[in-house]
Amino acid sequence: MSVRHRIYLALAAGAFGQFVTIGSQILLTPLYFLYWGAAKYGEWLLISTIPAYLVMADFGIGSAAGNEMIMRAGAGDHEGAQRTFRGAIWLCSRVSIGVMLISIAASTLCLHSHILNTHYISPNEAAILIFLFGLGVCLSFFTGTISMGFTCCGKNATGILIGNVSRLFEALAIAIVLWLGYSPEHVCLAGLIVRLLIGFIQAILLISVAPWLFKPKYMADHTIVKRLIKPSLAFIAFPIGNAFALQAPLLVLGAVFGSTSVAIFSALRTIARIPIQLTNVFNASIWPEMSKAYGSGDMTLLRKLHHHSWIMTMLLVTSTSIGIAFFGEVIVNVWLHKEGLYNEFILQGLLVVSGFFSIWGVSSIVLTAVNSHAKMATYYVLINSLGCFMSYIFSIYLGIQGFIYCLILVEVLMMLIVLPMALEISKDSLRNFTASVFGSFTNNFSHWKK
Repeated sequence: MSVRHRIYLALAAGAFGQFVTIGSQILLTPLYFLYWGAAKYGEWLLISTIPAYLVMADFGIGSAAGNEMIMRAGAGDHEGAQRTFRGAIWLCSRVSIGVMLISIAASTLCLHSHILNTHYISPNEAAILIFLFGLGVCLSFFTGTISMGFTCCGKNATGILIGNVSRLFEALAIAIVLWLGYSPEHVCLAGLIVRLLIGFIQAILLISVAPWLFKPKYMADHTIVKRLIKPSLAFIAFPIGNAFALQAPLLVLGAVFGSTSVAIFSALRTIARIPIQLTNVFNASIWPEMSKAYGSGDMTLLRKLHHHSWIMTMLLVTSTSIGIAFFGEVIVNVWLHKEGLYNEFILQGLLVVSGFFSIWGVSSIVLTAVNSHAKMATYYVLINSLGCFMSYIFSIYLGIQGFIYCLILVEVLMMLIVLPMALEISKDSLRNFTASVFGSFTNNFSHWKK
């Protein structure tokens, strides 16, 4: 199967995943409100945030191990790939023990101290939910590692598809349980059972498509933590940077302009980030191909993937952003069912922010795909934290315009930092890169003009 064919299949699987995500939100949110009410649903959301912190319990080593598996498989080192795979499974089992101990401790604390102070979900129910959510986190460690197995053997689309099918059936199971009027713990248990069953099917399928990951049986690499700790911690840095990039601006807006500005900004940013959601699907498709190219030493292919990813991203972002900018007011009025909330300057400024973020995000994939993203992650945290402070100062002296300009500046700085790093990894030059990327635009324009 060609590289292009694998990318197309992964794109299709990712597009299906976007459909599942949107469809699940459309299906489940009204059901939660209908059968539980806003108050009980709010308490459910409060309890469900706890697993978000437990997911990082492996310190990002799972993601780093996945990259290494792909690179080793690309280089033909099946023994090394299997040792990393078994090492990741071994790590999952150790981390899962820790997660379950934390879940049990949190459940016990909730049961005896009523620390969550929920009124519509009893302490007993809350304790059971925390325990079940902990089981779900542990299961996600193993299914994520199994999905890496599909990726390293060239079946990335299959792994993505199975994961999205699992989310689809999980949403349907939850909808049925809600419709039947069962309690929150039954809702959680239904989703967990679906994930467990499909995870089992996923494991059986991996054995059939990649038998070399299991036979002959090699020893697990128990040095995986020590060897991959640097790129692993770098993966953890991204959620921290995202907090500065996505949550801190809301605090600045609230402090300077008030809560109404926060609501308007948040709604407009949701629309402006549509191009990012689209490019994330593309990045997930191109990621394993970059890892494989680097692992096999094919720098020509790696450069080609980088160049074409930039071209596709720029075309996608430009076309989508123009459409959103043109129909922005209509979209906002129809979506929010209320006029007077549209702000042209904020929306267009946020589209520029999303555009630069999407573009440098392509180059960041070159770094993350080969576990060379530690320096970039450090810059991401530092620049976004500095950007929060700058946005506060800009807002005071220049108003909302200064706030938006600061957000744009942060993304431009990241692009100027990340692109040279990606060019160095792929043994590329800025002249060759610009000639390839922007030359393609010129040729396409000339062809269209004729």
